[in-house]
Amino acid sequence: PGYAHAQSNRAAALLAQGRNEEALRSCDRALEIVPDFAEALGNRGVALLALHRHAEALASLDRALAAAPDLAEALRDRGALLGLLRRHDEACRDFRKAIAIDPDLPDIAGSLMHSRMHCCDWTEPDALARDAHLMDRSGRIWIGAELAQQYGIHDIDGRQPPSHRPMLGDPTV
Repeated sequence: PGYAHAQSNRAAALLAQGRNEEALRSCDRALEIVPDFAEALGNRGVALLALHRHAEALASLDRALAAAPDLAEALRDRGALLGLLRRHDEACRDFRKAIAIDPDLPDIAGSLMHSRMHCCDWTEPDALARDAHLMDRSGRIWIGAELAQQYGIHDIDGRQPPSHRPMLGDPTV
């Protein structure tokens, strides 16, 4: 088992250097010793994702989460892959689970916000097209949540995105 951990740690270091093929080989060596080693399966998924082998990456991340359902890094990485596959609802679900487990996980809040942009329900799809004052908005900075409210756009779960104007202040010009 110590060798498996060493190979998984080596894979993580190789991934950080962009040496994805080598990282994949290290993960595979770790998994020869401990077949359900969640961290190695997660690293393997990241290596496969970087190599654009998406189906294999998803299978590896699914196996990682079957072995360790609370592995926040694997949830984040599977969420990123699901987003690439345009499965945004599932990506948001994984990102939310990862945040619940580890709210300080790098890149997680931004990843969730990015996927949520794709999870909206355009209840009035032609509202923009019918806005007689649309061109008055051109060339200015707007708060997306406030525009969503004006145009009847909701998250897929039916909630209205909140405006962060009270916390962040007015947009700069």
